[in-house]
Amino acid sequence: MVRQQAGEEVASLFAAHGRPVHDDLIRVYANPRWPVLHATTEAVRLKLEPVFASVPDPFPPEETKGGPNISRGTIETIRRLAAEGKRISEVANGAGVSRETVRRWLQRQ
Repeated sequence: MVRQQAGEEVASLFAAHGRPVHDDLIRVYANPRWPVLHATTEAVRLKLEPVFASVPDPFPPEETKGGPNISRGTIETIRRLAAEGKRISEVANGAGVSRETVRRWLQRQ
């Protein structure tokens, strides 16, 4: 979004690569465009404000623990393959997860 808003040079500053342009002398004859970067990040913040406002606390102090660390689609694939009578190793290969992950999700069923 920063690149779309302000171009490659400002996006490079945002990404903190240190050299917004591939020119060893750029710092000698030009200053980085920090004011443009700050204005751009403010514009991006305003654009994303409805997204952040859609949840009670978009940046909670602690990460929520206990949720699945694989997608719902993968969980459904595990359940479907197991229901078809596949062995745990076959389910793991078919879902692209470890055998232990398959065991854990089948125990929750």
